[in-house]
Amino acid sequence: MNSITKKHCPPWLSDIRKTNPERTYGSLSTVQRKKLRAALIEEQGYVCCFCGDALGMIDGRLGVDQGPVTGLNHNIRIAHLKPQSAAPDLTLDYDNMCASCESGGGKNGRGVKGEKHCDLRQGDRFLPVEPTQEDCLSYFAFGTDGSIYPNPNKSESEQEKARETIEILGLNSEDLRQKRVAVVKHVHQCLLKDRSFLNRIAARNELGCHMPFYFAALSYYGRSRT
Repeated sequence: MNSITKKHCPPWLSDIRKTNPERTYGSLSTVQRKKLRAALIEEQGYVCCFCGDALGMIDGRLGVDQGPVTGLNHNIRIAHLKPQSAAPDLTLDYDNMCASCESGGGKNGRGVKGEKHCDLRQGDRFLPVEPTQEDCLSYFAFGTDGSIYPNPNKSESEQEKARETIEILGLNSEDLRQKRVAVVKHVHQCLLKDRSFLNRIAARNELGCHMPFYFAALSYYGRSRT
């Protein structure tokens, strides 16, 4: 799970909420949703709020501010941490929105066909652990096979929260496990050449991007995010 520090709500979205508090997320125009996606993925370092996979244009370009307004070939969904159906008053609350990947079940989904995870899998369920929690990463640990599981150093109740979150989001899908294994192997090769690489795993690159699944590597090598 990507640890996200929310920034201030974009001014244009604040204006919408002030002038017409009855508006919902569903009433946003295509242009407005595009601007919202751009703000969220920049905030998150271009990785999914739930699984940590890379977000952006499928053809390799970064950001959703490139290309035409309609028909964008991207892999991004706007996720509501508290589902819209259960918390309609938060439908346009910026603090309740994050950018998720489009898993195998979506129109532009990638990975194993029909294997849903992240926002597509969450549906109407509440998450016991959310990516906007300051300590969210501490709830999880990762195995050598790419699996994610509750941190055994947590209390039983905290481990249960982690277990439920993993199940709700489908974070142990085969596609995600394979990708986490690949990242850990990549980091291992980098560390063989430069031990200081470990200190740079959580840092964003010059384009403002996190390394996909950076927190899996940090957990595996026993380092907390800094």
